[in-house]
Amino acid sequence: MYGEGTGQNDAVQYPELYYAGSILPVEFTVQHGCGGNQATDPSVNNCHNVGQIACDMDVMMGGSDNPSNTVDMGLTVSLASGMNTGVPDTTGDADGDNDNTCNTDTNIAVADITATMDANDAAAVGRHESEASYCECQQRSRNLGLFIADQEPADTTSQHTRQNAGGDRSGLECAEERDYFPYWNPTIWRDIFYLTNDVSTCPMVQAESQNVAKKGKCQNANDGGLTKTTTNAITEAECTGTWSEYTFNMPAPTCALAPWQHMNHLGNARTDESTPQMAAYNMTLPDWDSLTSPGMPVRVYEGEYAKCVFRLRYNITTDDYDPWTTDYTSNGIDNSPVRNDDNNAAVGLSTTLNINIATDQFGRTFQDRTHVFFIRKKTEALDKPGVRIHNLGVRGKRGNIVQTYPAIEYDFSPNNLYAAPGDLIHMQWCGSNTHANGNPAGDGQNGSDGQGADNTDRSNILQMMSQNGAFPVPYNKMAEIGVPDLFGAGCMGAHSGTPLGAKACAVRAASSGYHLSEDELNGSNMNETLDNTPAAFRGAGILVNVDANCPAGQTHYIMGSRNNSFTNRGQKGKIICTQAQSA
Repeated sequence: MYGEGTGQNDAVQYPELYYAGSILPVEFTVQHGCGGNQATDPSVNNCHNVGQIACDMDVMMGGSDNPSNTVDMGLTVSLASGMNTGVPDTTGDADGDNDNTCNTDTNIAVADITATMDANDAAAVGRHESEASYCECQQRSRNLGLFIADQEPADTTSQHTRQNAGGDRSGLECAEERDYFPYWNPTIWRDIFYLTNDVSTCPMVQAESQNVAKKGKCQNANDGGLTKTTTNAITEAECTGTWSEYTFNMPAPTCALAPWQHMNHLGNARTDESTPQMAAYNMTLPDWDSLTSPGMPVRVYEGEYAKCVFRLRYNITTDDYDPWTTDYTSNGIDNSPVRNDDNNAAVGLSTTLNINIATDQFGRTFQDRTHVFFIRKKTEALDKPGVRIHNLGVRGKRGNIVQTYPAIEYDFSPNNLYAAPGDLIHMQWCGSNTHANGNPAGDGQNGSDGQGADNTDRSNILQMMSQNGAFPVPYNKMAEIGVPDLFGAGCMGAHSGTPLGAKACAVRAASSGYHLSEDELNGSNMNETLDNTPAAFRGAGILVNVDANCPAGQTHYIMGSRNNSFTNRGQKGKIICTQAQSA
């Protein structure tokens, strides 16, 4: 399955590959702030950040306990990264106008669903949910027990929420599933972490996660198609068909205090580091047994790969009411504790003042999603007790600071990587050959300044003496001047598993995989600004061995040679040896 990008050419632009159970830092900013302990150091609102992954899978109808031989199309996923910004059609959208209605017939057959999937694939549009799941969302009743303030949703189905009263469509996502967590209906999203300013909610959230809890849906045995008369119920008591319950059968998500970020400041956060850093969480990807656990296992491709995407959901809720206990009894303009553009604020003066409030925003969920990536089962050599794999990648994109806003110009992720002797560091990145930030420049100011050929992102890794300069240390001079060799303990090809010596590791890292050995340097035609090297690290990068003799505190300084203009476009990082792992 993971064969893309193994050749030496400048057209290579392929997904990243991570090993199951490896440590992957997730860095993020949140527009409306978050973090701080709700009891002792509150921020301006209640908030939480949920990290989730979805993977290709073929789920059988009947639930985790009683699976049938019939595929549940609503929970079956075939992920795709969009090659354009087009919107996928919904099932039964025969006129192709991307409207919000499924086929008006009583039933939607599997043939209708698969035909729409084929059409979306041909149009090269992205897919992070199934066409059938959106159709189910349109037929399923929304939860009428929820607090919606003074909002008046246009319909009673679950694509109409307080935040999305008109039922507008974003791809194939279900608005209610996006807006509320933990959700009560089965979803395709596996929960990895939950970061909140109120850690007292952790036990409840973890217990209600679909990782461990069973979530039910109403079905009937119609060969996996959709029957509108049975998909609308959200409780077993209301279901006139078959009630089926699903769970992922994997560990509950980790739960921790969210990093503190200032409201309306898309920059560094207050962290434990000596200098401010981007808000981040070191996510441990699910192990292979969790991904393939019975009930809702991932689809396993040749070579034991799973195809997945990651989603970060960010919810904010005003502290004007208790977000966990305020319900439908507080709905309506006369009962709601918050009202749109309240003109009756009692401020003790002889006049009234308008308080600018939008009640569809006072409990709001944002999200961001990745492109498709792969999770691979660890090989026998890697699947040993005590072997940790840290992922080291690249963040940012081509452009100057205003062209990339609110992202940044190139940098390593993480900036400071702490690893113990015996650990492995998976170095890889996914660049682009098609980055052209033209009008209307929705992701920043028009233009894409940067080094090298237009539209290209490129990265590499060289060693430095310290981060105070702008030049790498020549590899053949490192021992002479006393710079420890990051690659001294060797590495292996991340895709092939082939053991490599120190020089071969350094050559691959410096050339982004264009060269695989020192021998290939003779007569090399590699472009000096990496224009003809792969956009992504060839062969999914390298797994670098952390030297077993690396003393605690020893630091390796790294840089990228291309993204170094003005000395302030400095792509630099540190790899710091820590004490040995405990047994």
